[in-house]
Amino acid sequence: MLRSFVSAMHKTYKPAISNTRNISIECTNGGTYDHNYYVSLLQECGKIKTVRKGKQVHCHMLKSGVEQNGFVGNQLMNMYVKCGSMDDARLVFDTILNPNLLCWTSIIGGYAKHGYFQEALMLFSQMQESPIQPDIFIFPSVLKACSGISSLEQGKQIHAYVIRRGIESDVFVASALVDMYGKCGIIGFARLLFDKISKRDLVSWVAMIAGYVQNGHDFEALEIFQEMLHVGVKPNLITIVSILPPCARVSNLDHGNEIHNHIRRSGFDSDVFVGSALVDMYAKCGSIENARQVFDEIPERDVVSWNTMVAGYSQNGNEDEALKLFHLMQVADMKPDNVTIASVTLTCGNLTFLQQGKEIHGYIIRGGFDSDSFVMNSLIDMYSKCGSLVYAQRVFNKMSQNDVVSWNTMITCYAQSGYSDEAIKHFTQMQLVGIQPNIVTWNVIMVAYFENGECIEALERFYEMQVAGIYPDTISWNTLIAGYARNGKSFQSLEFLPQMHIAGMKANSITIVSILSACAQVAALRKGREIHCFIFRKAFELDVFVGSALVDMYAKCQRVDSARRVFDKLPKRDGVSWNTMIASYAQTGQVNEAHELFYEMGVAGIKPDIMSWNAIIAGYSQNGHSETAFKLLGEMQLEGIQPNVITWNGIIAGYTQNGQGYEALKLFLQMQHAGAKADSGTFASILPACTCIAALHWGQEIHNHILLSGFESDIGVMNAVIDMYAKCGSIKDAWQAFDRLSGRDSVSWNAIISGYAAHGYGEDVIALFHQMQLEEVTPDYITFTGVLSACSHAGMVDQGWEYFNSMSRQYGIEPRVEHYACIVDLLGRAGRLDEAHAFINKMPLRPSPSVWGSLLAACRIHDNLELGEYAAEHLFQLEPNNIGICVLLSNIYASAGRWDEVTKLRKLLKDRGFKKSPGCSWIEVNNCLHAFQVGHNSHQQGRKSIVLESWSE
Repeated sequence: MLRSFVSAMHKTYKPAISNTRNISIECTNGGTYDHNYYVSLLQECGKIKTVRKGKQVHCHMLKSGVEQNGFVGNQLMNMYVKCGSMDDARLVFDTILNPNLLCWTSIIGGYAKHGYFQEALMLFSQMQESPIQPDIFIFPSVLKACSGISSLEQGKQIHAYVIRRGIESDVFVASALVDMYGKCGIIGFARLLFDKISKRDLVSWVAMIAGYVQNGHDFEALEIFQEMLHVGVKPNLITIVSILPPCARVSNLDHGNEIHNHIRRSGFDSDVFVGSALVDMYAKCGSIENARQVFDEIPERDVVSWNTMVAGYSQNGNEDEALKLFHLMQVADMKPDNVTIASVTLTCGNLTFLQQGKEIHGYIIRGGFDSDSFVMNSLIDMYSKCGSLVYAQRVFNKMSQNDVVSWNTMITCYAQSGYSDEAIKHFTQMQLVGIQPNIVTWNVIMVAYFENGECIEALERFYEMQVAGIYPDTISWNTLIAGYARNGKSFQSLEFLPQMHIAGMKANSITIVSILSACAQVAALRKGREIHCFIFRKAFELDVFVGSALVDMYAKCQRVDSARRVFDKLPKRDGVSWNTMIASYAQTGQVNEAHELFYEMGVAGIKPDIMSWNAIIAGYSQNGHSETAFKLLGEMQLEGIQPNVITWNGIIAGYTQNGQGYEALKLFLQMQHAGAKADSGTFASILPACTCIAALHWGQEIHNHILLSGFESDIGVMNAVIDMYAKCGSIKDAWQAFDRLSGRDSVSWNAIISGYAAHGYGEDVIALFHQMQLEEVTPDYITFTGVLSACSHAGMVDQGWEYFNSMSRQYGIEPRVEHYACIVDLLGRAGRLDEAHAFINKMPLRPSPSVWGSLLAACRIHDNLELGEYAAEHLFQLEPNNIGICVLLSNIYASAGRWDEVTKLRKLLKDRGFKKSPGCSWIEVNNCLHAFQVGHNSHQQGRKSIVLESWSE
């Protein structure tokens, strides 16, 4: 073999002219070759990277006695370096006596090139101790080694050495320094060095672009690429391919089109590698048509280009096209690899195509992919998304070896499917079998705990992860922030953002959206504005999702004008941003503006979806325009959009809030007949409708419906049941519902305490209050309103004072105006009117109408004319159109025999057009609810009667 190889080389060899002494050797075929001939053989072996033949030549040299020092030894070492055999290269280097600069440069460069960074740096240290001084060509390799092990400190030492040598301005060295600082994350200093380079070459520009890309500064990478083109530096193939992903990540289609045009002019468009990168860029920018056009123009597509196009369709929601392309790929005799199979399997999951997913499963088995964990993990995910967790578990169980990714996939499946307990169980099992969780595992298990509402446990996992030596990434922090916000702990959520910055983690768009959501929940306008400034500085506002979250935050903080300004500045608006702005107007009562924007949305080419209709319908309904909302419901159906449970809930809630209990109950019936399934929101809205018209029987029927629908464990729904029974006068039923409730929260206790208080059961309220604390439920301001009201109705003056004083002292709750009103009522009912008056004068808060109203009512009971006039005067200032003030004052005057004053008040009412609402009573007869008003001999049966229906069947 060697003989033929040498002979072939001999035929093409032309001796080089050299002043050095020729070293001739006797070969097996009788010929003699000098050392230059061996050099050419070694160069050819290095060129084609055949270390086996290189070793044969090396062996032949040793047998022939060729000296491997100087030039020959360097070429031998170079051959091993080019073939990646660094151990052999080092052996040769160690045999060379007094290696020259070329030898040092070659061996150090070889170590750096092949990833032996520590060895490269150690050898450079040895070189510095030798008589040989490094030149400019060795520093790129040494600096590459520094960045390879992220050793910024050693990089700085090399930089200092370069400065001492006075070669910092050399473009070759300066470019290497830019590259090193960029890869070590010191991108600002890298840019400073780059700007100092007087004559930048392509290497300089590529180093700066790569630094920006690797540090996530995509906008800056695109800017400097444009600057490079502007000064006339032509990018090479590697630069072109590296700049396309930043275009995709920032969805900058304009830049992508410019780069594509440059690719065409440069003749790179026929390269399959460039073509695949273009397909990926266009797909991630949402231009799937351009992606397919580029794909079709690739002259010789490989499996990577097919995979990129399949993935592009999936990413853009064109899963059907992804599956078609997969079949076309097979028709084109292009054999799918594991990436292809995993991609189409995930596509089946996204489409919930269980049957096709099973067919892919069969293909996986026939094609021998069932031993590939990457493919099998995608299969688990597919079955999970198709709702077949049993199949997903079977695939997991049959895998020959479950690695950390497999466990993560299974845990994620359970967590995303709502089976948080199973996810936590698998997390524990994973560690029992010796698989250590990675960052993905910890992040997913935090999600599982948050889904269970276990915020403390999720935070414990967050800290436990760090104890295990895994430091939280951006996703970890985002999970923590979003988890607390979703569980109603927005203030705690906001506290994590500065901690995240201290930890050195950069917020991304998901972080910003989560923080803005937390700000919106608690109307933290100041914090929201701080985040807006941060968004502006970091250009996050270009992200439509961040923009929509910003609009929502301002709207929830009652700054709709600011929300609209943000909306108008969004460079790109999707359905989410339009819906957010419409909902913002609707939620703040600006229904006309909401309706106008609703129609503008259609003009802009975005068809209103179910969320758009729900927002506008809820806006009208909850702002006193229930009839308009009901009309829009019909228009929505004419447009081919069927109402969902949120639509029905919006109108029902509107009727209830506007005191239209009859209409709410009728619509609830209509919802049932339409086949819509009531959810917790439905029950939370319809039960108060029963309360406002005292429809106890209706409330009982709805309670039965709740039990049959499986909502008896929903604490929010059951709290509404307790409140309904209490306000409909059935305190016994309220207690039974409360007593059967497991896991009672503060709302449950407040509902039953308020119910007993309203019915005058003062002693029972006090007993409930103490029991609440025994069960470690912390009372809030609503609790104390109920307790103080109970003391007032039961005449428990001393106890009422005691509880009022304990609010701030013992529980840290500052009394609100409603608590002061309760104390005024407490003192007033007991006849201690002067004390009540003095108490009002000493209030740290401005007295509200309820405070003065309590005093006026007490004056009516105890016939205190002077104080009654005083209270009425203050009430008139606060509520000049409140007819109840005139009625109470008139009664006081009548009791005092001041009929002239009574006459004056009645004239005042008549002159102002005031009219007292007549009293109203309800009665149920044969499951029909009837309403009767004072002064009416009959009732409007057609409008006011509702036939009750039962869901007990």
